Amino acid sequence: MLFRDDLKQKKVVQINVPHKKNMMCLNESTLDPFPILKEVFLRKMQKVHLNRYFNDISKSLLLKLSDYAGVRQENLVIGNGAD
Repeated sequence: MLFRDDLKQKKVVQINVPHKKNMMCLNESTLDPFPILKEVFLRKMQKVHLNRYFNDISKSLLLKLSDYAGVRQENLVIGNGAD
Protein backbone atom coordinates (compact mmCIF):
# COMPACT_ATOMS: atom_id res chain seq x y z
CA MET A 1 0.00 0.00 0.00
CA LEU A 2 1.60 3.24 -1.13
CA PHE A 3 -0.94 5.70 0.22
CA ARG A 4 -3.32 5.74 3.17
CA ASP A 5 -6.91 5.14 2.08
CA ASP A 6 -8.15 8.19 3.99
CA LEU A 7 -5.71 10.41 2.05
CA LYS A 8 -6.79 8.98 -1.30
CA GLN A 9 -10.37 10.04 -0.58
CA LYS A 10 -9.51 13.46 0.90
CA LYS A 11 -11.03 16.39 -0.95
CA VAL A 12 -9.05 19.49 -1.89
CA VAL A 13 -9.38 22.18 0.75
CA GLN A 14 -10.76 25.42 -0.65
CA ILE A 15 -9.79 28.50 1.34
CA ASN A 16 -11.90 31.54 0.71
CA VAL A 17 -9.88 34.66 1.53
CA PRO A 18 -11.59 37.95 0.67
CA HIS A 19 -9.62 39.91 -1.89
CA LYS A 20 -11.35 43.23 -1.30
CA LYS A 21 -8.18 44.66 0.17
CA ASN A 22 -4.50 43.80 0.51
CA MET A 23 -4.06 41.29 3.28
CA MET A 24 -0.78 42.29 4.92
CA CYS A 25 -1.28 39.55 7.53
CA LEU A 26 -0.94 37.04 4.67
CA ASN A 27 2.35 38.61 3.51
CA GLU A 28 0.72 40.00 0.40
CA SER A 29 2.45 42.94 -1.20
CA THR A 30 0.66 46.04 -2.38
CA LEU A 31 3.04 46.13 -5.35
CA ASP A 32 4.22 43.78 -8.07
CA PRO A 33 7.86 44.73 -7.60
CA PHE A 34 9.43 42.46 -10.18
CA PRO A 35 7.39 42.43 -13.41
CA ILE A 36 10.62 42.27 -15.42
CA LEU A 37 11.73 39.11 -13.60
CA LYS A 38 8.36 37.34 -13.73
CA GLU A 39 8.94 35.54 -17.05
CA VAL A 40 12.42 34.36 -16.05
CA PHE A 41 11.16 33.31 -12.62
CA LEU A 42 8.24 31.32 -14.03
CA ARG A 43 10.48 29.60 -16.57
CA LYS A 44 12.93 28.53 -13.84
CA MET A 45 10.12 27.41 -11.54
CA GLN A 46 8.97 24.93 -14.21
CA LYS A 47 12.07 22.88 -13.32
CA VAL A 48 11.66 23.03 -9.53
CA HIS A 49 10.22 20.04 -7.66
CA LEU A 50 8.15 21.85 -5.05
CA ASN A 51 7.51 18.68 -3.08
CA ARG A 52 11.21 18.47 -2.12
CA TYR A 53 13.40 20.54 0.16
CA PHE A 54 16.35 22.29 -1.44
CA ASN A 55 19.24 20.34 0.09
CA ASP A 56 22.00 22.64 -1.14
CA ILE A 57 20.22 25.66 0.34
CA SER A 58 19.33 23.76 3.52
CA LYS A 59 22.96 22.77 4.15
CA SER A 60 24.18 26.34 3.75
CA LEU A 61 21.35 27.67 5.92
CA LEU A 62 22.07 25.10 8.66
CA LEU A 63 25.74 26.08 8.68
CA LYS A 64 24.95 29.79 8.97
CA LEU A 65 22.27 29.26 11.62
CA SER A 66 24.49 27.01 13.72
CA ASP A 67 27.32 29.57 13.57
CA TYR A 68 24.90 32.36 14.50
CA ALA A 69 23.28 30.44 17.37
CA GLY A 70 26.50 28.83 18.59
CA VAL A 71 25.09 25.30 18.39
CA ARG A 72 25.94 22.19 16.36
CA GLN A 73 24.08 21.67 13.08
CA GLU A 74 22.70 18.38 14.42
CA ASN A 75 20.74 20.40 16.99
CA LEU A 76 18.81 22.35 14.34
CA VAL A 77 15.83 21.30 12.25
CA ILE A 78 14.56 23.15 9.18
CA GLY A 79 10.85 22.76 8.45
CA ASN A 80 8.36 24.27 6.07
CA GLY A 81 6.70 26.37 8.78
CA ALA A 82 3.16 26.54 10.05
CA ASP A 83 0.67 28.96 11.53
